[in-house]
Amino acid sequence: MQLIRVKNPRVFEFIPIGKLSSDPLISEESVIKSMIIQMGACPNDTFVLAGIKNKVVTDFMFAYIPEDKKYCWIQVAFSTTKQTSKKAMIFLEWFCKSKGIEEIRMETQRNPLAFERSYNFKMHSIIMSRKVT
Repeated sequence: MQLIRVKNPRVFEFIPIGKLSSDPLISEESVIKSMIIQMGACPNDTFVLAGIKNKVVTDFMFAYIPEDKKYCWIQVAFSTTKQTSKKAMIFLEWFCKSKGIEEIRMETQRNPLAFERSYNFKMHSIIMSRKVT
């Protein structure tokens, strides 16, 4: 399986259901819609990488440079192996360097220490939530 940079939003048709949002308050449809809008509005500041096997996206990363910001934001990423994940991060770093970006940010619901150990991420901020009663 080879990772390729994708510029066609049809790639979303080949992503298995359940891969784009683990947040019950955010539908996969809304995630896809926002990514398609981002791809169309700022194609040069959008990074989409996919690994495709048997017409199914098995590995995926969607990152973009927010308008007037000096960082790149990973919106969605999933991979089948740690090796593929590390390759995707290398490609994203090349993309960022080519744009003069010096920082990559992301949000995770997983163990942040794993991202610190594997990819040298550091805690930047904490997002908190509260149920409306």
